[in-house]
Amino acid sequence: MKKHQIFFTVFITGMVIMFTSACSKKIQRENYDSNVAIRLESSSKSFSSDYNITVYCGHDKSSCNNACITINGVPAHFSCQGYGNQCNVNFSIRTNLVSSNNYTATTLDSTALTNEDFFNMPSRSLFVEYDEKNNEVWLNIPAQLVFRDSVSHQFTFTGLYYSNSAVFEND
Repeated sequence: MKKHQIFFTVFITGMVIMFTSACSKKIQRENYDSNVAIRLESSSKSFSSDYNITVYCGHDKSSCNNACITINGVPAHFSCQGYGNQCNVNFSIRTNLVSSNNYTATTLDSTALTNEDFFNMPSRSLFVEYDEKNNEVWLNIPAQLVFRDSVSHQFTFTGLYYSNSAVFEND
């Protein structure tokens, strides 16, 4: 009878530890689950990939005193841009390797991100996938103000990189 009690205690303790770990990982991922990069297709070249990006960004103009960005010397606020999570923004990009783990990304649609000639991109860590060793793969985009190319009308982000965990807080 005592062996069964010991087995039962060890079993229950193991289950509690397993569920606690799973809950902890879920809580850590909560802030990131809505900011993702879904691979559309891989180019035959290993240095280029297309992604459908979903990010939450933007904030109320009162939180930045209507002056979170300066365009042509004039402070202003533009909805659905910059830090925050008021808007769900979807767009597609093509990444291109510049140097070791340093990428640029160009939008594939000229109007999906915004109709403005600029976009104030907040820093975002986007979950991509699990690699062959079951490690998480994240695409990190540093905060930057990007401008629409006058010929292609696309936006190009710089300084993107991959990591095995989220780097930015996505706030």
